[in-house]
Amino acid sequence: MEGKFTSLYKNRVSQAQHDSLAAHGVDFSNESSDNKMIVVSDGDIVLNEAMPEVGYLPMGWNKYTYREYQQQTEYGKLFIPVANREFLLNCIEYLVNNPAIMETRNKDIVLRLLDSTKVKEQRTTWQFINIALPVLLVILFGFIYQQIRKRKYAV
Repeated sequence: MEGKFTSLYKNRVSQAQHDSLAAHGVDFSNESSDNKMIVVSDGDIVLNEAMPEVGYLPMGWNKYTYREYQQQTEYGKLFIPVANREFLLNCIEYLVNNPAIMETRNKDIVLRLLDSTKVKEQRTTWQFINIALPVLLVILFGFIYQQIRKRKYAV
C-alpha cells in the first residue's frame, strides 16, 4: 500500500499528551506523510529455526542436514524458506526506495555465442594453453625447486 495513512491515535490523544508534545516543539498530526506499507497475513513467513547450541539459523537453513535448502526440487517447485527470503529482500529494497538495487537484482545476463569457425581453428592452441601449459609449469617449478634444495643442502 502506498499513500497517506490516518493515525491510529486520531481523536484519542488527550490534552495532556498534546501539551507534552507542544512543550517539546512537536505538533501531533492526524495524517502521515507519503508512506509505503507491506502487509503479509502469515507470521510464519519470517520464521527461523532455532537450535539450543547455535541459536537462530538463517532463513532456508535445515537444522537436520545442516545445509541450505536448494532453489528447486526434482519436481521444479521452490522450497518455501528460500522463496520467503527472496520475497523479504525484495520487500525491504522496495521500502528503502532505491530503484538501483532492484534494477541490479533483476538484471538479465546475456550469454553471447562464440564464433564457431574461429573456435575450430584455434581449438588445439587453447587446449594446450589450458591443459598442458599448467602441468608443464608445475613440473618446471618443481625441477627448479629441487635444484635449489640440492645446492643449499649439499654435503
